[in-house]
Amino acid sequence: MRGCPPLDCNDADALVNPGATELCGNGTDDDCDGTPDNNTDPGAFVLFYIDSDGDGFGDAAISNSACAQPAGYVANDNDCDDTDPNIFPGQNCSAVCSAAESAWVNANFADYRDALMNAFSNCLFENDPALCIQNELEGAGFPLSAECNACGVTWATCVRANCLIACVQGQAACEACMNTAGCNAGLMLCFGLTDADADGWPAGSDCSDTNAAIHPQAPELCDGVDNDCDGQIDEGNVCCPDNDADGFTTCAGDCDDSDSQVSPDATEVCDGIDNNCDGQVDEGGVCVCAPAGTPCDDGNACTVNDTEDGACNCISGTNAPVGTVCDDGDPNTSNDVCNGTGICIGTPCTDNDADGFTTCQGDCNDNNLNINPARPELCNGVDDDCDGQVDEGCAPETCNGIDDDGDGLTDAADPSLVLVPCENQIGVCSGTQKTANLCVGGIWLTCAASDYAIGSPVYETTETTCDTQDNDCDGQVDEDNVCDPCSGPNVCNISGQCFTSGQANPVAYCQVCNPLQSTTSWSFRPFGTVCIQGTDCTFSSVCDGLGQCGPLLNRPAGTACDDGNPNTSNDMCNGTGICIGTPCTDNDASPITNTCHPGLWKSAMAWTTTATVPWTMGCPGALPLALHPVPGGLGQAQALAVPCGADRRFGPWGAGGPQPSRLQVSNAASDVWRFGDNSGRWRHTLLVRGPPRLVPPRHGRWSTA
Repeated sequence: MRGCPPLDCNDADALVNPGATELCGNGTDDDCDGTPDNNTDPGAFVLFYIDSDGDGFGDAAISNSACAQPAGYVANDNDCDDTDPNIFPGQNCSAVCSAAESAWVNANFADYRDALMNAFSNCLFENDPALCIQNELEGAGFPLSAECNACGVTWATCVRANCLIACVQGQAACEACMNTAGCNAGLMLCFGLTDADADGWPAGSDCSDTNAAIHPQAPELCDGVDNDCDGQIDEGNVCCPDNDADGFTTCAGDCDDSDSQVSPDATEVCDGIDNNCDGQVDEGGVCVCAPAGTPCDDGNACTVNDTEDGACNCISGTNAPVGTVCDDGDPNTSNDVCNGTGICIGTPCTDNDADGFTTCQGDCNDNNLNINPARPELCNGVDDDCDGQVDEGCAPETCNGIDDDGDGLTDAADPSLVLVPCENQIGVCSGTQKTANLCVGGIWLTCAASDYAIGSPVYETTETTCDTQDNDCDGQVDEDNVCDPCSGPNVCNISGQCFTSGQANPVAYCQVCNPLQSTTSWSFRPFGTVCIQGTDCTFSSVCDGLGQCGPLLNRPAGTACDDGNPNTSNDMCNGTGICIGTPCTDNDASPITNTCHPGLWKSAMAWTTTATVPWTMGCPGALPLALHPVPGGLGQAQALAVPCGADRRFGPWGAGGPQPSRLQVSNAASDVWRFGDNSGRWRHTLLVRGPPRLVPPRHGRWSTA
């Protein structure tokens, strides 16, 4: 009809209409054009993954971007073996267990779980509980590798970290915690098994994997169902219970199974009740008043020590202590307790958040209207529906780049990320888990040495500690002689001490460690090896080839030597190993110390302008001398050849040079002159009209004043 809008092809879905944008991969005709998934915009395409084995799970390595699902492709990439249709997530698809191992655990989970729980209890207080549990599981005889058993170790670590208190409170609380903490889900994931009802039991060992109340450890109920998966229905008198534990079930004639004082074996008393279940009340003349003082119960939980008064009246005794649990009979109160005066008082029920549920009606958080027994459970780490479980039915967060549990956090950003074992689970590395930061881009990175060190405080990159453990996780324990360092190929163990090859006996140099000859006793150095170095007056001592050092022999008397004393000369050995020199002398009182240091001036001399200085050389041969004026003084440098022993006097100094008889300094009183040999070895300073002092020479040497 003219003017009518296009027809809505699904009027029950507001997102489907002729004006909607066609979405890819959902199999829906979103825009009502008659064809689903026909968007041609590549930006809207989604990835599909090849499913070569047709098991409904795709191979992450081969993908195709399209709008409509191509034939032979699926929307997930979870298959760990796309060549075998019998291996897929939930069925033998494990990263650490073989298909055969996963299948064994799937069929024998009850046995494995019992062994795992026993190991957990036995190893609870061990220094290394993970290693202890691994050893106990390996000793159970199951056909599982250490890597596969590590799944159980990881589960135990999760329970230890999250559920110890809950497990002390009882089995029901313990099981609930293991489910909510993700321990059971992590175990199923590690083994590659399916647990559709999230009850902690895989499909292969759960007779109903769609009902969390049915599994091998569930209590049998009187409901016509095999609740505990033992092949029997309603066994063990569950339909004839003995709720009051008086030894009689309802099938055995207990007429009030809520009162342990009522049973076919009870004694009839005067209380208006058929105590012995014979169909009669107070028969046999029992209604005779008890003597005064006979204990009775006045029906008030807030009194104790009640007694009969002899007239068939029960008199209240003393008041029960404050806090004694009671029931005030008011459905609008909770947490009823005695107040110490014989009165039971309850706390009024509230509905602070106005969500329609009071604290007495099961509201577990009366300050949040989004939490009450009628709310749906969300994947947010909160018990939204107040059933005592958190996030039940939610998928565990795994490292895959997807927000599995729907809490808005993905992979490492989600504190509930299920951690997986590191690659090496040998030795002290057993039980080491990857930390969340190793989940990058939806893929687990390989554990480094630092990760193993975090997982085990005794981990070592190279075995160095003797502790009967495989510290470097290479499958060997205390290798490379860490427990006996003296047992190597290049050492000797002599009298309990360890010496390296070539190391000498500390008290006998001629004895040495030579493992090629002996590793337990000293070997001898060859004959002639110097053991004590000689001096100027002694010969070197040598080894005798039998481990002993020969005697020290003195050089003959008169052998030239050097006693190291600059004030002696003509040093010679005295025949007893001692070098002795002749003390230096200066018998002629010349300016030079003749016997020890020819040419060395003994001291500076102060001259006057008319001083005459006679002196005699005491060295053999001719010694050239030079007279050097200090800059600023008068005269010129003049070299003079003076024969050894000659008596020379230098005359007046002037423009014409020195005279043969005297040296006369006639200028300023501060003129400084130096005498010395041309070799530059010795210097002598002459100071005119002033005290002697040191003067730097022209060539960087110091004069001796």
